[in-house]
Amino acid sequence: MNYLITIFKLSLLIACFTYGVVVGVYKFFPYQVLQDVKCKLNNTCSVSPVFQNQLKFDKPDYDGSWVPVVQTQTGLELTEITPDEEILNSFIFSWVRIEDDNIEQASALKFKDGSIYYINRQDPQILSQLGLSDENLPAKAGVRAVFDFQGQTLAYVAYVEENCVTAKLVSLGTNETLLDLGCIDVDEANLDLVGGGHLVLNENEFLIAIGTGTAHTVGNQYNQNAQHDESYWGKILKFSFVEGSHKVSVYSKGHRNPQGMFARKGKIYAVEHGPRGGDEINEISEANNYGWPKQSLGSETDGTPINKSTEDIPNYVDPLYAFIPSIGISDINECPQSYSNYYQPYKCLAVSSMRAGAIFFLVFNDNRILFTERMDFESRIRKIVIDGDRVIAVTDYEGVIVGEMRPIY
Repeated sequence: MNYLITIFKLSLLIACFTYGVVVGVYKFFPYQVLQDVKCKLNNTCSVSPVFQNQLKFDKPDYDGSWVPVVQTQTGLELTEITPDEEILNSFIFSWVRIEDDNIEQASALKFKDGSIYYINRQDPQILSQLGLSDENLPAKAGVRAVFDFQGQTLAYVAYVEENCVTAKLVSLGTNETLLDLGCIDVDEANLDLVGGGHLVLNENEFLIAIGTGTAHTVGNQYNQNAQHDESYWGKILKFSFVEGSHKVSVYSKGHRNPQGMFARKGKIYAVEHGPRGGDEINEISEANNYGWPKQSLGSETDGTPINKSTEDIPNYVDPLYAFIPSIGISDINECPQSYSNYYQPYKCLAVSSMRAGAIFFLVFNDNRILFTERMDFESRIRKIVIDGDRVIAVTDYEGVIVGEMRPIY
């Protein structure tokens, strides 16, 4: 009897040891993740198992001009999917590309109730509602931002009117103009530089980032607006709504072409296009001056130097980080949750780029960047949304990238 008990105990010990080894090896080598990204998304595998039960492929309800990604009555139409992966130091990012021929240059992206929505820059519904036609809308004109505030959908739109380039912020529900930026001579203007970043601060306030509207040399008169308090060009503006009325104030100045904005633990961060070099990540604080056009870490487009001294710029603040050469910085968000947790107590921001075709993670402590990691997609990424460990990025003309961050260990 003792002999049988001994054999049973040894068998149980061997079984437990074998189980522990298998589990340990499985966890160390991410077989499931590797198999997921190799899954051919065909008729028998219409979506990678990595993302199942996370994205809704049935046609959802949506409002206004928000367009769901390649939705049909029968579900998501996957015309071409390329499973792939990016290996970081301690993480695997597994992702798929959802092709959508309707995506052009997106001015807005959101992820709601498991579905992805976007709005193109040349959105016909918004532009026609505002009375704009082809003669007002050269290639770089159109919708630059769309966001919800106090039950209204607000749109920031740049266009040409007679010999002027201008931009305005409009409520799409009422057609009320909340901001009209006035005229820049069409020969001096560049519609790529009107900004468009925005951030809702609370139920009564939001920020919107306005560029200079010109790409000419720093001495150009319209570049000087970024330092002139009487002009709204080249500023981040704060809108405050009280008892049915609103006021606009300059929150910060000295901006060339600010794009996405993001708030984390009471800090506000914005990304901004530099000239030749000098794409910036800035920590935005009220009343601060970010230098343009008096100072830049970049140079003129022909290589001519731009002043680097900040001595004569009151309330000047250096960028948290500058990319040289420029990466075509486009949007900013938090890092995926598991990535941020791994590097605590350090802070982490994710920024996207058009020229570099990548997403960068920047880990920092206060105002010192400790290191960066980069995920390459070889596509111009214009907008990003990060939800937990899920990353959604809309590209120019090449659909949407949907991925998930997972630790290797």
